Amino acid sequence: MTGDSGSSDGGGAAEPPEREADEGLRRHSGLAGKLAANARGRLRSFANMRHSLGVRLLNSVLLFSACVTLILTLVQLYLGYRSDVSVLELQLQQISNSYLDSIAEGLWTLDEKQVRLQLTGILRLPAIRAVEVREARTAGNPLVMRLGEKSVSSALTREYPLHYNVQGQNMQIGTLWVRASLADVYHRALNAALVILVSQAATIFFVSLFIVYIFHQLVTRHLFAIASYVDSYRISDPPSPLRLRRPPGRQEDELQRVVTAFNTLSDDLQIAYRSVRDVNQQLAQDVAARRQAEAVLREREARIRRLIEANIIGIFIFTSEGRIIEANDAFLKMVGYGHEDIASGRIRWTDLTPPEVLDREAPLIQERKITGRLQPFEKEYFRKDGSRVPVLIGVASFEEGRDDGVAFVVDLTERKRAEEALRQSEERFRTLVQFSFDVYWESDAQHRFIRQEFAEGLADAPALGSEIGKTRWEVPYLEPDAEAWRKHRETLDAHLPFRDFELARPAPDGGKRYVSVSGLPVFDETGRFVGYRGVGRHITERKRAEQTLHDVQTELAHANRIAAMGQLTASIAHEITQPIAATVTNAQAALRWLDVPDLEEVRRALGRIVNDGSLAGEIIGRVRGLAKKAPPRKEALAINEAILEVIALLRGEVVKHGISVQAQLVEGLPLIHGDRVQLQQVILNLIINAVEAMSGVSEGARDLLISTARAEPDGVLVAMRDSGPGLAPTTRERLFDPFFTTKPGGLGLGLSICRSIIEAHGGRLWASTNEPRGAVLQFNLPAGRDQTAPAEQVGQFPVV
Repeated sequence: MTGDSGSSDGGGAAEPPEREADEGLRRHSGLAGKLAANARGRLRSFANMRHSLGVRLLNSVLLFSACVTLILTLVQLYLGYRSDVSVLELQLQQISNSYLDSIAEGLWTLDEKQVRLQLTGILRLPAIRAVEVREARTAGNPLVMRLGEKSVSSALTREYPLHYNVQGQNMQIGTLWVRASLADVYHRALNAALVILVSQAATIFFVSLFIVYIFHQLVTRHLFAIASYVDSYRISDPPSPLRLRRPPGRQEDELQRVVTAFNTLSDDLQIAYRSVRDVNQQLAQDVAARRQAEAVLREREARIRRLIEANIIGIFIFTSEGRIIEANDAFLKMVGYGHEDIASGRIRWTDLTPPEVLDREAPLIQERKITGRLQPFEKEYFRKDGSRVPVLIGVASFEEGRDDGVAFVVDLTERKRAEEALRQSEERFRTLVQFSFDVYWESDAQHRFIRQEFAEGLADAPALGSEIGKTRWEVPYLEPDAEAWRKHRETLDAHLPFRDFELARPAPDGGKRYVSVSGLPVFDETGRFVGYRGVGRHITERKRAEQTLHDVQTELAHANRIAAMGQLTASIAHEITQPIAATVTNAQAALRWLDVPDLEEVRRALGRIVNDGSLAGEIIGRVRGLAKKAPPRKEALAINEAILEVIALLRGEVVKHGISVQAQLVEGLPLIHGDRVQLQQVILNLIINAVEAMSGVSEGARDLLISTARAEPDGVLVAMRDSGPGLAPTTRERLFDPFFTTKPGGLGLGLSICRSIIEAHGGRLWASTNEPRGAVLQFNLPAGRDQTAPAEQVGQFPVV
């Protein structure tokens, strides 16, 4: 608790210094802002001086100072150089005085150690870089000793002869070479030059800046101010008198005299300007009034002239006698005349007007005299070649009550041609619709009928306007179903074209009236959908013909099945006889076991009788199914099961011809939505054709492979491959044509009926060549929805 209290007291005592620090910081910030603003102003002033007198003054001072500095620096460097070289010469002179005798003595005595010691001492002298002693004799091996650097640049070289007193005679016994380097001299001179130049340059620069600054404060900135004032000076809107921003002086200097003279000149200019302005205003008013009157007149004339010469429409001016005195090229082109005809004065608008038209225009002429104008109306003019030209004309008099005036004429030839072409096009379109279609219709964006035109003589046509405002599905109908209507409405909502949408409506007699409708979407110039436009055709008679054709095809298919069943009578009788004979045998055995008695054997014999009876019943049921005459009935069926039933029915026929049948049936195939009897008829015909084709083969195996597979994208594929003689290319192309057959006693309808049945189920039937021999007949069928055949009904196994 005590610590907290102490902290609180300490914090309270620290608050006043913090406030004082904040206030001091604000004061310093304000001062810094003022200094920054002042600095920015100075920088702007200096920026304006880039081409001023101050800059030229600075350049002159710098150039002069630099020249003087360079001259003085060169003189000082030369004197220093001569001093350093003199010191070096003195040092070489000392070598001559101090070392020559000792080196000569060592050379005479051939004391190399003493000579080396002396040379080393010379090398230790400042600036000495190389020393060499060479003995003067040439015989034998003269002594040569070199110390120091081999190559010395910028050096002074001295050669000293070495003399030695021999028996009172002074002889030269060798030579001493000494090389002293000037590098140190040059280095000292360079350092001195840098120091002098840098110091002088800094001095000159700052002095020059100071001079320029003073010159700018006293002269240049005021000259800039005067120039800015003069540049912005407008005599029509004079500013306040010119004043320089500087402290007032005791005496008037040159700048102040310039300012005073300019202000006096400005006052005189203002007095003169006001006088001239008053005179000019009065003169301008007089001139403006005259020019305005002239401009109005010229504008009227120019408008009329531009209108005439623009040749957008025909224009002519006529007099009270009806003579045309002026016309533009557009009008002359309409009537086929030229300007020379106008100049001759022979053209009158009354002569250009047909007599029957002129009589009708008499009231219009009186109206023009009263009102001074005529509203546009259509008429005809004679052309120069005698032909007529239709025109639209409007007339205005120059003054009310006068007969002269101006006429404005528009050539209607192209419009009349377009109207005639449009009329003929509408006639052709109406004829086309009447002879090609039974109804023309239009609908709006909500698919409601807004227009219907029925062909003349159309029977059972709805009352005119009875379907306007209704959609197609709001009119009573019998067909199609809800799914077809849903797809049709999706097409309409997607604004897509559609063709041959068929529907059935109730007829007055209680029957059906079939209609086929086609339509195209219509969009405006902005691309917005506005509705549909289309045609309709009554197809009731076509539907009846299709139904009749379907009935005939059904009768042919039934006759084909009956013919096939008649061909298989012996085989079917054999298949039925076998279970019946087995039933009799098992019944006799059961009777014998009753005499024993053995009830278990009797039960087994009766079970076999039941199985044989069921087998005979199944065979008879299949025969009845193929032989009965009933309307097609589509249902979900397994194609593998249908194939196995047909194979079982043909077992006797296949065995009789010595043919081996293999069934390769894939598991898990989807169910087919179709008529079982019709599809089994196709399978039956294909197998019989294969059996008959292979029965004529005398050599080789007679094999028939029946296979099923899944067809892409969703369906089943059935293939039958035989080892018969095969199909010739020409035969394969016509194999499915009606009444085409390769059998001596055939009618040529079996395969044609098979193809019709497969196509009616949405599939396709085709033939190809089997390798190495034989033929392959295949057909595919679409699958039903979400249905798959049971797995136990399929597999791969030999049948016969």
